[in-house]
Amino acid sequence: MPSIYVGEQKELVWLGSGLSRRLGGVTSSTSPVITAGTTLSIPEPAGSIVGDTLVLLVATEGVSVLPPVSTGFTVDTALANANANSAIFVMAGVAVGDGLGIAVTLPLPLNAVGVAVRVPNINAADPFGAVGALAGQAVGLTLEIPSVTTVSDDNLVLAVTASVPGNGNGTNITRPFDIVAQTPPGVGIGLTVQGKRQSGQKQVGPSSLVNVGASRRQLGLMVSLNL
Repeated sequence: MPSIYVGEQKELVWLGSGLSRRLGGVTSSTSPVITAGTTLSIPEPAGSIVGDTLVLLVATEGVSVLPPVSTGFTVDTALANANANSAIFVMAGVAVGDGLGIAVTLPLPLNAVGVAVRVPNINAADPFGAVGALAGQAVGLTLEIPSVTTVSDDNLVLAVTASVPGNGNGTNITRPFDIVAQTPPGVGIGLTVQGKRQSGQKQVGPSSLVNVGASRRQLGLMVSLNL
């Protein structure tokens, strides 16, 4: 499916009605990759208005036991993997709608990147249904990401994968996931978010992350959102 990057904010816009229909109008945006920095700036996704619930996904190179902080956002899950020397943080909060973006403060200087996802019709009172285990490895061609079991009648399952160095052409989950957001390839740490709608209480996964370079460190997990 064709895609384009729009402007300096690197907001990823997916073209074609198929993806919009399958994922229910999900939009996303990505931050620039920072090197040994302490502040990420993530634009609010297209269509965000005051009061929208947003899901933030932040990946860091270098394991930190302290989560990032962003005003109005609560960390639901903070998972680190020593083999990959990286961590993924899962957060939820409310859009301000001022167009200024979301500032995420890291506890110490790290290489990091972030993605914001706007999910129409998300259950704002209880956005997270389940978060699966984090898998990670120092080297290897394929990483198997553990399954997650949905808990609601209607769900959006996100497969979140990070790689160091950044994303390559092969850092995609095997079907039937659609790409929601992907940071530019070849720069520092890379982050890819993919999604699929799932009705009812069912196990989704496990799924394989295909890696084009054996030298990449990689990690991933699945997150089930309640709609």
